[in-house]
Amino acid sequence: MSEQTELESGSSGFVFFLYRIKWAVSRLLFLVLLFFVAISGGLVLYILGPIFTYALFRDFNHLRYRHYFWPMSAMLWKGAKKWLTDKAYREAFVIPMTSPPMHSPDPSRVKLSEEWTGDIDNCGGCVNCCEQLGCPLLDKESMLCPCYGSFYWSYFSCGRYPVSNAHARYYDCKKWVVIEDPR
Repeated sequence: MSEQTELESGSSGFVFFLYRIKWAVSRLLFLVLLFFVAISGGLVLYILGPIFTYALFRDFNHLRYRHYFWPMSAMLWKGAKKWLTDKAYREAFVIPMTSPPMHSPDPSRVKLSEEWTGDIDNCGGCVNCCEQLGCPLLDKESMLCPCYGSFYWSYFSCGRYPVSNAHARYYDCKKWVVIEDPR
């Protein structure tokens, strides 16, 4: 039984507690490894590459993705600087360590904006969030992300976007309105 199926079927409080520990440990481990990548300037990726490429692309062949190593390291530093210096950015990205992985925003907490004319299943070519971050993963031709559905997508900002109205406003999102803001 998958985690999501078990949670939806009303699993016991203890089982949910164990899942929360798993989610927090998974995030924490990834963040610790990310710290080592940052302080090494990306060199650690040649050793830990299979872990990261699996987390990002669901593929252990890290050499296939080595062209992302330096741009991702630069984005990591840029994001860290932005998080430290920009209060609006910090407030927009509040994801509890124990929250479950998500592949899309929680439908009970978001609704389509009245000005949105596109499909509910995609962003209709809008890549405001990716472009503002300067994400090197965005394929400029297809306007798609190769890490869609991966560990990183599910456990961090991408899969659950937007988590708050501040998050949607920060990226000038035309698609989503958060109806149940977590604050």
